[in-house]
Amino acid sequence: MSDSKVYLGQTSVIRRIRILDATGVPVTGLTAADIPFISAICDNESAPTVYDNVTPTIEGLDSATPGIYVAPTPTFVRFGEVDPTYNKGDYEIQLEDARFAVASSTELRINIPAFTTPVTATPAVSPVNDISYVVEIDSRDPDIASTLAQATAAATSAASADTNSAAAAASAASADANAAAAAGSAAAAAENSSFLKTFSIMDYGTITGGSTTTAVLSSSNYDLSLVNLPGAAGCRFLIHSGTGRLQNVGIASYNQGTQTVAFDKALAVAPVNGDTWAILYDYLPKLGSTRGVALVDVLTTYTGNTPQTGDVYAIANSGTFGNAAIKTLLDLVATYIDTEVAAIKAKTDNLPSDPADASDIAASFSSIASTLSTIAGYVDTEIAAIKAKTDNLPSDPADASDIAASFASVASTLSTIASYIDTEVAAIKAKTDALPSDPADASDIAASFVTVNAKLDAIDDFVDTEVSAIKAKTDLIPASPATEQTLATIAAYIDTEVAAIKAKTDNLPSDPADASDISASFASITSTLANISAFIDTEVAAIKSKTDNLPSDPADASDIASSFASVASSLSTIAAYIDTEVAAIKAKTDLIPASPAVVGSPMTLESGERNAIADAWTARNIEGGSSAGRTNGQAMAALRNKAVMVRTSSTTGTITVYGADDVTVLWSGDVTFAAGDPLASVDPS
Repeated sequence: MSDSKVYLGQTSVIRRIRILDATGVPVTGLTAADIPFISAICDNESAPTVYDNVTPTIEGLDSATPGIYVAPTPTFVRFGEVDPTYNKGDYEIQLEDARFAVASSTELRINIPAFTTPVTATPAVSPVNDISYVVEIDSRDPDIASTLAQATAAATSAASADTNSAAAAASAASADANAAAAAGSAAAAAENSSFLKTFSIMDYGTITGGSTTTAVLSSSNYDLSLVNLPGAAGCRFLIHSGTGRLQNVGIASYNQGTQTVAFDKALAVAPVNGDTWAILYDYLPKLGSTRGVALVDVLTTYTGNTPQTGDVYAIANSGTFGNAAIKTLLDLVATYIDTEVAAIKAKTDNLPSDPADASDIAASFSSIASTLSTIAGYVDTEIAAIKAKTDNLPSDPADASDIAASFASVASTLSTIASYIDTEVAAIKAKTDALPSDPADASDIAASFVTVNAKLDAIDDFVDTEVSAIKAKTDLIPASPATEQTLATIAAYIDTEVAAIKAKTDNLPSDPADASDISASFASITSTLANISAFIDTEVAAIKSKTDNLPSDPADASDIASSFASVASSLSTIAAYIDTEVAAIKAKTDLIPASPAVVGSPMTLESGERNAIADAWTARNIEGGSSAGRTNGQAMAALRNKAVMVRTSSTTGTITVYGADDVTVLWSGDVTFAAGDPLASVDPS
């Protein structure tokens, strides 16, 4: 359902919306700068036109008087308050003409998002829900204005025609439909010659059928609310298009159920399906006419206290729209003002006697900002120090349970290695126990063998040499040995030679091994070395498979102890630092209430604070910005306190508004009167 309707291409469109907070209280004091954004989208557009306060493209009303359309700056929208005193919560939106000229559109939806009212609004810092306003765009008969002008011209040109002549013309032209239509128009114009031709369009549409005295409309949704009201007899039914075009007659009644309009007289040409129509109203009677208002003679005598009973008196004294009704409305307004003022007073009574003005609040906020800045600097410094340490932590440090599990796993592995070492070392020890306390390494054994070989080579050479020398001697022995003398010579020789040999054989062991013994010994040594080599291969391979898992430079116990001592020292330092920092943080967080308010929560003020704010508002300039000049309290005083108006001439006078004691003058001003005594303006000083 739409909130209002315009015609496609209509210009200078003004639309008014009401803004209430989430509790239903009208919001006053909003400006264009307080609205986050306004979006407008037609039903056949894929994206809205958005006006916001970032660019910004929302501007205030150009005219000081709401209701006067001033085209917005291109790509802008105008927004402003109507009247914060008598039309609380009413705001005016003036969109660009192009928004109502989108081809084939039938609807324009205007949206304002949810927002929180500023401190300058009433109520302040209060949530406002989403606002959606729908404008129906009617594209029917875009040339209705030109047709209306034609009808007006026809009525005016025939204003002097005589009704009987017009009727005769209509009768004579009955053979020709177009002529009949013209005659009907002329007759209607003649009939309406006693009326001022001031036409306004109530609504228009399509006819589905009818007769010379009725017309059936195509829809029951037309706005014909004025037709059946008292005093609406001046409404006219215009045949806008068709064979009977420009005929217009009075409306006797309208049946919403059957969508049927009954005429006050017959048409010359009956409407048919497809004809279009328009409802015209505001035909004002001419002076002296007897149409619509029954006049009485001029009052010449007055007897007793009998009140005037003519039409004017009946209207003036009517309980529906006369003085009595006005009095009832004024009484209702007075009661409403009393109730509202009492409600306002109930709240302002809670305001402090001397509420803080904007400068006090600004100073407080400045102090808070300074404190927050100090805290921010402290947080920056402390956080930087904390970050310098946390940067050394891994991106995903293990918690205590992970470390405990890892140490448990390491302990289990070390236990396994320990048991393995016990078994393997015992086996190794069983073998190494058979080794000498200082066994020769391979180079020592090789060197010993070199020495042995050298000695064996020396012995071999010596044997060769000595045997050769002996043989050289024994070769000299004849086949038949020499005589005793010869033997004596030999003996002496042997003594000498043997002594030389003995000198050498004395160096031989008492039981030197023969070649086989030496060979067997070497075979035994070779076998033992082979066993040792195989054992070393197996055992060393097993040991190597474990030592391969050790780092290239494993820390000894003192290194590990030193590292743990360093870690413990760092943890101790961090713990002390955390104690200090957490204590400092706690000193500040202790100042936060147990249940701090969430963002957007209403602020509950103490009685003294509320009173102070109310008093500050009362002493605040109406337009804000200062606490001087015309104040809210002065404006309210004119509604509730004593006010005296003195006329000093036919067009001028003064007004004086007093304080609550009705003695102290709050403000005064000049008053201008217009012709006929109505109050034209008040110019406060």
